[in-house]
Amino acid sequence: MARQRTQQTSLITGIISPTLLGRTDLEKYYSGVAEAENVVISPHGGMTRRGGLKHLATVTTGSRLFSFEFSISQNYVFVLTTASLIVYFPNSGTPLATVSWATTLTTTQLKDMDIIQSADTVIIVHEDFNPISVQRQGSDTSWAIANITLTNIPKFDFDSTKVPNYTNYGVSSTITVKIDQIVYNNDGNAVNGTDEFLYKAVTLRTSIDLSTEDYTNITNWTSLGIRPDVWGDTGGALVDRGYLRTCTFHQGRLCFGGSKSKPTSVWCSVINDFFNFDTGGADVQPDDAIFDVLDTNQFNAVVNIVSSRTLQVLTAGGEFTNNAELLTPSTSAWIRDTGYGASRIKPVVLDGATYFMDRFRKTVRGFIYDFNEGGYTTPPISILADSIITDVQDMDIVRGSSTSVSNLLYLVNGDGTVAVFNTMRKENIAGWTKWTTIGTFKRVAVTGDVVTFIVERDGTEYLEALDTSLLLDHSFQATTTDRVTVDTLLQNSEIRIVADGVTQKNIATTGTVAIADRVGAVVYAGLNYTVKIKTLPISANTQAGNFVNQPRRVTKCIVTLYQSRGVYINNELVTSRKFGINNLDTTLALKTGTESVYLLGYNTDTSIEITQTNPEPMTVLALDLEISF
Repeated sequence: MARQRTQQTSLITGIISPTLLGRTDLEKYYSGVAEAENVVISPHGGMTRRGGLKHLATVTTGSRLFSFEFSISQNYVFVLTTASLIVYFPNSGTPLATVSWATTLTTTQLKDMDIIQSADTVIIVHEDFNPISVQRQGSDTSWAIANITLTNIPKFDFDSTKVPNYTNYGVSSTITVKIDQIVYNNDGNAVNGTDEFLYKAVTLRTSIDLSTEDYTNITNWTSLGIRPDVWGDTGGALVDRGYLRTCTFHQGRLCFGGSKSKPTSVWCSVINDFFNFDTGGADVQPDDAIFDVLDTNQFNAVVNIVSSRTLQVLTAGGEFTNNAELLTPSTSAWIRDTGYGASRIKPVVLDGATYFMDRFRKTVRGFIYDFNEGGYTTPPISILADSIITDVQDMDIVRGSSTSVSNLLYLVNGDGTVAVFNTMRKENIAGWTKWTTIGTFKRVAVTGDVVTFIVERDGTEYLEALDTSLLLDHSFQATTTDRVTVDTLLQNSEIRIVADGVTQKNIATTGTVAIADRVGAVVYAGLNYTVKIKTLPISANTQAGNFVNQPRRVTKCIVTLYQSRGVYINNELVTSRKFGINNLDTTLALKTGTESVYLLGYNTDTSIEITQTNPEPMTVLALDLEISF
């Protein structure tokens, strides 16, 4: 019988899809795992049990989250419903303010609208209604919602029979106008014809000066009426031009991407005049507004617009960049870099990369500038863990926190799970784990370093915040007591309760109270959740070759832990109380170091499962295995 020692000193690749289980030729195979449930990857190479979810409030079904960061110390979470916007502090369940929409929204509109922030103002756009502003009115409890008045909205000739041949900007211009040719009058004085109206010649007009011609003379001209705004609802025959689909700020401009009637267009405001879209007259200036159309050989409906290294537009058919160092009407030019297509999920920007969901909501792609290519590329960053990503509904990112240096990307899947990506590009850290709960995750928002979820449990949706000091979900906390008041969901249910780090067995609450068996400085109660790390099939290399699919067994497993307790390997407890002096009736100390367990049974799999049954701290740093074959 031969024996071999093998080590897995890093887990930073995280979950590897089941379809890659035979790929022992991949370098990442040896730092990956088959399952990683309710853990987070440490940038130092290990995996740690995720924090619990603290109950904050009950919310309306179908609500949406948005983070508002006014200053370092003044941050808020918006819960948006079809009827109103409710403001919370990130870690509080007490509403600061509730403001109502002027018109009740539909759930589809709520899901599809785009939201951005500048200073004390939030801008909300949707192609069905006028852009909205939400403004902080000088205090945490005072907020106002109003329609935004956009000025100098660009014109567009939706009727192909009314496209102007000439424009009168009030500048002397002597030309000949043939019968049925059209002049757009926009000279700003309304003396020789109504401004922004179109006039068709009914007679031949030879060598006339457009700036002095009298367009009100019905012998020579017929009025075709106003030249319509490119977006808005102006009534009559011009109803339902639609409004804006997505927005961002870039180089001192407010930029819109797509509208209901012009889905492939991009508009950017006058510099430092966000609501002014004056594209200029005959003499266009560098700070004038911009109106571009993304014309290619396919339909490119804009789904997101992003300000990063460049102005980026993600469409249903491809990814575009505007590489102008200084964006002006004359320098604005769009390049189609890649052609994968994006979904409406709001992208996030980190380390110069824009992370977005593809149009099928299955693959996360990084829109990254590649100096070797001389342009942007769009590599899939979720290809190794595609099995845990499906029908993504929401996405946000935390860029380090008070407890970790990790950058964590959270994806809320359509099946109610969360896929978590740990990324530090310069350190080559890129790995995925999967989060579950008793219930289903619905939405996510990151405010500062506070991660907030909307979670549906037993038909009701709750606002809950990730808290690393708590290791139970939907948890309630009290201090200097032996009892915790809980909500209706936990009443008369079997839950867990922890007092000063000591976990009780499953208990049934009595009415509204969960009672611990001791008084603790900190006591909390809530729902336990599954924690599991399962390794990939162990590959043993022998003189006869790779020994991955042959019967063998792991005779001994040595696990390196950090500040851990209650850890099981293949259902064997490895962090238990040891004999000694005065160690009874005390909290079991957290283990830092190595623990060993001996295992039995031959198998072609030889995977190791690390689990917990109690809400205890756990950080797994490395595995050292002894294999017999």
